[in-house]
Amino acid sequence: MLVQLTHEEIWSHWPLLRKSLEESHPPTVVARDGYYANVLKSLYTGEKQAWIGIDEGREVMIGITSTQYDNDTGEKQLLIYSLLGLFSQKPVSERFWMEGRDSVLRYAQNEGYSKIVAFTTYQDVVKLARRLGFTTEWTMLELEV
Repeated sequence: MLVQLTHEEIWSHWPLLRKSLEESHPPTVVARDGYYANVLKSLYTGEKQAWIGIDEGREVMIGITSTQYDNDTGEKQLLIYSLLGLFSQKPVSERFWMEGRDSVLRYAQNEGYSKIVAFTTYQDVVKLARRLGFTTEWTMLELEV
């Protein structure tokens, strides 16, 4: 089950949310001074959303989503901004990932998003995303300046 966190839950889960940002923020982001405070503010204002994944009574995943706007088309996309697995010894069930995808998909549909997008460097995540119906044919290119 994937659940959007309330303001109170955001604060109590902030150490894990911050860890998810440290380990998996989008590659287009440079975490400079004030970055974490700005993300926390965005979570409280609703510009970003925090999610917790629960499988068989255990917290197994925490993540943040954000809105990307395309000014030319007027479309908005839901970006999986960060995602952190909290797995212990026991792997997360395939059912959990399917239900989580469905929860985010319903949220995106209800909020008028045109698509859900994400970045990852982990090939296991790419394989999982394919099984969940994501298109994975794009490759991101980056050159530091």
